[in-house]
Amino acid sequence: MLGGFDSVAASVFSDKITHKTSRGYLYKIFYLSGVFGTIWLWIKKKQEEE
Repeated sequence: MLGGFDSVAASVFSDKITHKTSRGYLYKIFYLSGVFGTIWLWIKKKQEEE
């Protein structure tokens, strides 16, 4: 009984960890794309002004 519970707890725990890291990974991608998008738009605006 205890061994079965341990394996369930371990699988749930590892699932939470992978979910958390993948979520953080997606957040970083969105954040970086937002930063690069802002810089790209700023450069385009600067080029149009010249």
